[in-house]
Amino acid sequence: MKQTGHLCILLFFLAFIYIPPVLWLSRQDEEVSQAEKRKLARLPVPKFTRASLSAFPKAFEEYYKDHFGLRHQFIVLNNALHFNILKKSPLPLVTVGQDDWLFYNGESVLPDFLGQTKKNEEFLEEWKRVLEDREEWLADQGIRYLLAVAPNKMMVYPEKLPARIERARGRTQLDAFREYLEKRSRFTGFIDLREPLHRAKDQSQVYYRTDTHWNPDGALVGYGVIMKRVREWFPEARLLPEHALARAKDIRTQSDISIMLNLKSIAPEESSKWVVRAPCAPREYGKVDMAFQVKSGPAGSFAYRPETNGCPGAPLTAVMTQDSFGQFLHPFLNESFGRIIYSDYVDLRELKPLLIRENPDLIIELRVARHLPGVMQPDPEVERTIMDKHYNRAGDRRLRLDARSGHDALGRTNELSIRPEEGGLLLQATGSDPFVELTFDAETGGDPLLVRVSLISPAETLMQLFYATPDSPQFTEENKISKSIARGENNFLFRLPHPRTASRIRFDPGAVPGRYLLKSLEIIREERTEP
Repeated sequence: MKQTGHLCILLFFLAFIYIPPVLWLSRQDEEVSQAEKRKLARLPVPKFTRASLSAFPKAFEEYYKDHFGLRHQFIVLNNALHFNILKKSPLPLVTVGQDDWLFYNGESVLPDFLGQTKKNEEFLEEWKRVLEDREEWLADQGIRYLLAVAPNKMMVYPEKLPARIERARGRTQLDAFREYLEKRSRFTGFIDLREPLHRAKDQSQVYYRTDTHWNPDGALVGYGVIMKRVREWFPEARLLPEHALARAKDIRTQSDISIMLNLKSIAPEESSKWVVRAPCAPREYGKVDMAFQVKSGPAGSFAYRPETNGCPGAPLTAVMTQDSFGQFLHPFLNESFGRIIYSDYVDLRELKPLLIRENPDLIIELRVARHLPGVMQPDPEVERTIMDKHYNRAGDRRLRLDARSGHDALGRTNELSIRPEEGGLLLQATGSDPFVELTFDAETGGDPLLVRVSLISPAETLMQLFYATPDSPQFTEENKISKSIARGENNFLFRLPHPRTASRIRFDPGAVPGRYLLKSLEIIREERTEP
């Protein structure tokens, strides 16, 4: 009996040692872990160099950790023990809350909930300007623009989080940005869906328990709020009435968070879905002929092209750029527009040729709050177009410095002599840190200041403009704009980033000695008109 026990232990030990490498050798390597949402390490191929051979052991260790036999089964077992017994998440990307509610922590969702994400005044001003530029550019094409933000799940169900996290709740980027827009902007196309969803959750559950997304009830709330704003602009827009919808039982068999945890057993969740009783829109979606080349992501392939649907005879054409939250609204929106184009993978920066061709009445941009930073990336082409437009019609010029004017604004200099010359001001730099300080009236009531510089440089170098703010009255590296300049003539038009710039700037024409000719430097108050 004792020998049998020893034999069993020996066999178990041998199996534990040899089965993983045998399975590893007998199977083809996977390139991507669907559960972990990441690329797996590839088998390193050493070269006969000292650096390559030195790096090989570590690279092979990383590869083997990703591919050894039974790895998947060990991960599932570990995750199941953590979730079912310890009631904790085995992954930092997931939080297990009360009543087994699961929350996604990635993409700065948890730090944002705790109030730890960036939201200073200059940062919020940049976001505001991106929205206002986008709205104005689209308005010039005859298109209205609406941005709707679906809240992260934590924002709607904080009471389901662990108590320690709920107690530490802070001010989110969405809190800060909404408040900033309400105080500083005339932008009317912003919709924060938190309050409507908070009210609706008293009547029914609006987010899935084991998924990051809202459920059909939450999506219907979002649809109603969006269409209410659309009908303020377009009274003829169709709103799908409640009696046109029927409830049907639904079971969500797979959730994104359960996939992250590699635990399919926790995914099935009973819910319900809304079905349009007598749909006008077709079941099948058509692909949109892009007729132009996109630059990013998989969008160049046919499978990722925007799709189109709609109800023939209904008024209005719309384009909707979206993340996965937007897909829940399709059955409702299809009935509300004569034609609607949905784009998941091609954003507005690359959709401009399509917008000009299709000439829709409306752009709807729907994103979950964690994707808001991506939405706020500036479009250099749009920004330049709007700045040129505002510069050309500007009436409130705060400073013009050239050969004949603005000399009373000149202040302290360093390694720089200045004298008027034909065609501009000659700036003779005698060292590598030449600069001149300028004063002007910077009070605009919050409107941006445009700066236009026309400069002839003796060499390739770096032009810099430092600005002061009420909170930072001294010139610092944090408060500067840098532009690479070429030998010869250079022209720039840009905005001062801070909405409350103090009345002093420091202009550094370049970082090399020589003769710079400043043809002109202008500072103008940028005034917007209602779209």
